[in-house]
Order: sequence, then structure tokens, then C-alpha cells
Amino acid sequence: MARTLHPRSGSTALLDVGKVEAMYREGRYEEAIAVGESLLPNDYPSAGCGLLCYCVGMSYLQLARPQRGKELLAEARAHFEAAGDRAKIVDCMCGESSVALLEQRADAVPLAEKALAACRALREIPDALEMRILGTLGAAHIAAGEWAEAISVLNDARRQAGSLFDMRQQAKLFTNLAVAYEELGQPDQAVMALLSGVSSYHLSTRMARRVFHRLGLPSPSSFSKCMRPS
Repeated sequence: MARTLHPRSGSTALLDVGKVEAMYREGRYEEAIAVGESLLPNDYPSAGCGLLCYCVGMSYLQLARPQRGKELLAEARAHFEAAGDRAKIVDCMCGESSVALLEQRADAVPLAEKALAACRALREIPDALEMRILGTLGAAHIAAGEWAEAISVLNDARRQAGSLFDMRQQAKLFTNLAVAYEELGQPDQAVMALLSGVSSYHLSTRMARRVFHRLGLPSPSSFSKCMRPS
């Protein structure tokens, strides 16, 4: 059913969308969804509406709720296409591959590869966007059991990313690397990935314990205590 739109001034639109974007960037996904959904009936400029739909849609994906997320991503992409924002269109393509991953679809890898190709075809490639796509592609390879491909992609992301990944992205990266190395029977490399994550407080404690246990190693807490700065 079509939404009844309520016009908003340009400055008000910027403030509204900016608040939701900040919530999404800070990992406050439930808040982003609640506030964003309440704002969706407003009539914003195309780019603003696109960003609002994108942030709310991606918040749904972060909470593993792909149905509503993909609806909003499709709407966001239509707005970005109308505005001619190629970088944000690629961002939506990355989100679409995340939807496929959450829905355990076979097209997660090709969708992520398509997003990566589109990203690298941009006149100016946003580093953070490329790293997000590489992270998604690596996760898709993990889900497909393509361990060597996952390691190649994730190591590429790790070498290039630096501070571009926030802590949640770092946790996913190191976790997926450890799992892929473990599945390939390379325990030393799995441990190195784990230690990289634990030492910088990025790695999921549950995942660290699981992989350390399977490798017959002591609790990861014993390693992190040694590395904790005084």
C-alpha cells in the first residue's frame, strides 16, 4: 500500500536522516529502526529518503531480519538511482548480497562479486565501501564452504582495511578467518587470526572459545590477559 507522504523542509530532513544514520553507524540498530520507521511517511528529497531507507534496511539486516530489510534496500536503491548516486547504489548491492547470505541463498557469492566489480568500476573507489564488500564476499565464501577463497578475500580485506573497519566488522573478519583456517586444517593460522582479534578486543568471545577448544588450546582469556596493556 502506498504511503501517505508529509512534506519536510530541507534542513529538517537533514537532521532527521542524520540522527538515524548516526544510530546505524553506532550499532544502535533497534533505535535506528524505531526512529527510521516513524520517519518514513515523510516526504524527503530522493537522496535523503534513499539514505533513510538504507540505514533502516541495513539495521534490519544487522539484526538478522532480512524480509523488511530487503524491501527497504530495494526502495533505497531506487532513490539512489534517481539521484544518480553510483557509490550508494553499490552500497545497496552489497546489502543485497547480505540479504542472500542471511536467507542462505546460493547467489550470495555472485551478488557480492558483482558488487565488488561495480565498486572497482567507480571513478573514485571509496576504500571503506570496498572493504565492506570484501568482508561480505568473504562471509559468503564461508557459508558456501569455499575456505581457500574466503581466506584470500578476507586477508585482502585485512591488509587494506586498517582503521576503516569498526569493531563489529573487525570481529566478523577475524572470526571468519579463524573458521576458514580451521576448516582447512591450518591450526597455526587459525590461532594467529584469533590472537589478532583477541589482542585488540575485536573477536567474539564465544567464537574464540569455540575455535580454541576445537584446537585443544587454553582459554583465549589467558592470551588476552597477557596482551592487555598495563
